[in-house]
Amino acid sequence: MDQDRVPANGNAANRGDGGPAMWDVLRRAEGSCYQAQEWIRQAVKVLGEGHHMLELPQSPPLPRGTLPRSLHLAEAGPAFPELASTANPLDDNLPQPSSYSLDKDASNPFPLRVHCLGKFRVYLDGRLVEGWRNNRAKGILKLLLLNLGKPLPKDIFIEAFWSDYPLQQATNSFRVAVHELRQRLSPQNVADQDHGYILTDGSNYSINTDAPLWVDFQAFESHWRAGRALEKSGRSSEAVDHYKEAEALYQGDFLEEDIYEDWTLLKREALVDIHLSILGKISSFFLKNADYDSCIEFSQKILARDRCREDAYQYIIRCYTNLGFRSRALRWYGLCEETLRRELDCPVSPETRALGNSLAGRDDILGATMLILR
Repeated sequence: MDQDRVPANGNAANRGDGGPAMWDVLRRAEGSCYQAQEWIRQAVKVLGEGHHMLELPQSPPLPRGTLPRSLHLAEAGPAFPELASTANPLDDNLPQPSSYSLDKDASNPFPLRVHCLGKFRVYLDGRLVEGWRNNRAKGILKLLLLNLGKPLPKDIFIEAFWSDYPLQQATNSFRVAVHELRQRLSPQNVADQDHGYILTDGSNYSINTDAPLWVDFQAFESHWRAGRALEKSGRSSEAVDHYKEAEALYQGDFLEEDIYEDWTLLKREALVDIHLSILGKISSFFLKNADYDSCIEFSQKILARDRCREDAYQYIIRCYTNLGFRSRALRWYGLCEETLRRELDCPVSPETRALGNSLAGRDDILGATMLILR
């Protein structure tokens, strides 16, 4: 990126406010969700130094629609309202972003951001929420997030976290945990039962979806749905932008520290399936567009998760063949054949066999397999 380029309406060196450089990187972000991430971070850094986009002298207002809506604007911190005001709405024929997104009310000064993919993390007003005294308070939040928009009776929480306790003791412990949760999720640790993130009618509890909230797995699913809609309409390049955004959000399995909790299982496996499908779609796109190195990279991500995914082996074999690395293609064919035999006790498919046969004679294929067995 040419970092010396500035708009005609100012000179960064003379003005000393960094404004033109910021406007430049923002304009360069237009239409490119995937590569715009670093440029947006640069703009946020400028804003973090006390400059506001809509107040910069000699800089015209940035037109609405300049920035792709799918950017992780939650990372903008104090600059978020300015950045969000330029976000590009999704096409009318596409699924709208989750209502549980941070940009639902960009003017709210106390955004809540929760990461459930990989390590569980909660950020309030840009700061990591730490020092939980009660792990069950976190558990209540996780269960509520899993059921966004759906009130849950307190019996659900008692069964999940206090099933071995006498009812009265369990009820008291639940109330203590809810109190801590409200404190943790309230600005300046001041609980507000009427306007906070945790709502109750006395018997049922839910997340306040009218409050500004961003949840990573909700954003992940939103990008997945948008990508599928674009793909069905023949806009594969735009679809892959969404798939890449979703893949970047997938930092690990859903609530990975709660792997033995039964109530997390179905959602975790559903998200794993979506992630694998996304990796497959990205790999296929790169193969069709002759970006073989990228195809190999994403195909290997599939195999890191499921080493029996034959389609991923096929992508890699085709890529190395097209790159002219016949020995590597044969090596991956042999690895595919041996893995399926060992793990599933089955041969490769006719399609994979045909790929191997196209590389060399039968002796070479057998040799590749024997090399894997050594």
